[in-house]
Amino acid sequence: MPAARFYEGVKMLILTRKRDESILILCPSGECVEILVSKLENERVKLGVNAPSNVRILRKEVYDAMGEVRPKPEPAKTSSTGAKQV
Repeated sequence: MPAARFYEGVKMLILTRKRDESILILCPSGECVEILVSKLENERVKLGVNAPSNVRILRKEVYDAMGEVRPKPEPAKTSSTGAKQV
């Protein structure tokens, strides 16, 4: 089981992948995002991202530089029982 690590106060899932291996991120809409380790060279990793056209993909430093202009994530919807709706 992958280790969990805290990053800026948020629990983060840490996964190990080799070249040509990928992970899938399943969206509530039923679509998924695939992240593929394409190349490993020195201290750099080249990633390929396959995602639906309505999903914006940004490097974190670009997103951070957007400041207040960036879109705010929507809060998770919950039912009257407090269960998260998917």
